[in-house]
Amino acid sequence: MFSPTTGRVAFTTGDERTGDERIGDERLPGERPGDERAGGPAPVDAHGVPDHVDHEEWHEDDEPAAPTGHRAAAAAGTAGEGSGASAPGTASRTDVPPSYRAHEAADERPSQDRLAQGNLVLAEADVLRRLADAQRRLFGEDGTAMDVSTVLVRVRALGTYYDALTHVRKNGFWDQRRTFDLVPEELLHVQELKDESYVEGAGSPLAMMFRFRPGIPPEVSFDYGDEEAFVRYEQRLPAQNYLEELRMYPRTGANIPQHMNEALQDWTY
Repeated sequence: MFSPTTGRVAFTTGDERTGDERIGDERLPGERPGDERAGGPAPVDAHGVPDHVDHEEWHEDDEPAAPTGHRAAAAAGTAGEGSGASAPGTASRTDVPPSYRAHEAADERPSQDRLAQGNLVLAEADVLRRLADAQRRLFGEDGTAMDVSTVLVRVRALGTYYDALTHVRKNGFWDQRRTFDLVPEELLHVQELKDESYVEGAGSPLAMMFRFRPGIPPEVSFDYGDEEAFVRYEQRLPAQNYLEELRMYPRTGANIPQHMNEALQDWTY
């Protein structure tokens, strides 16, 4: 605009204030001080192209800014699902920790040569073969002990007599059960095991212990010297049981336990 007073030409910008000019710093949301478009749109030439474009608003294309943070992670997950990408479902190799010791965790099969624990004659495999039916009766289809984790049977056997004490492990506690409700006596093979374990002079086992657990071969132990090796009884058996034991399975004097000798002292032949 030409000023007649000064004779100079005064230039104004698009931010020239009018009667409803904004006071102070009343910018619209998102405006910045010094924004050349604060008072309105940038001038447009005859072809509709602005003669000025703010540098911060210049973009090569219309793509939005890449997401960051949790938005980026979510976007990546969505993209992966959409493209059908997934982790491999088949393992070709795994990483074993250095602390693992293979020889300690090896699954040993019952030995044909190693004797069963405490037995002087029978190998592990021989004993377990005889107890296979008992194991199936307990934990096989329609088993009698499917609700427990362990069945522990302890036997004392002298001559033709034997008795059994059975406890089961359930919910962290031991509970006594009737032995032959769980396992028929013919499946325990007590008398057969006693007969076949006899060694002349050393005698036959007076006590046996069977520990049955699902999926694991039974653990069996024998003792030739004390019928109370695995459990204590309130009363010893009568002397006639010891006498029958010695008649059926003779021992040397050195192999007759002291408590057996004491029981026989009052016996009248």
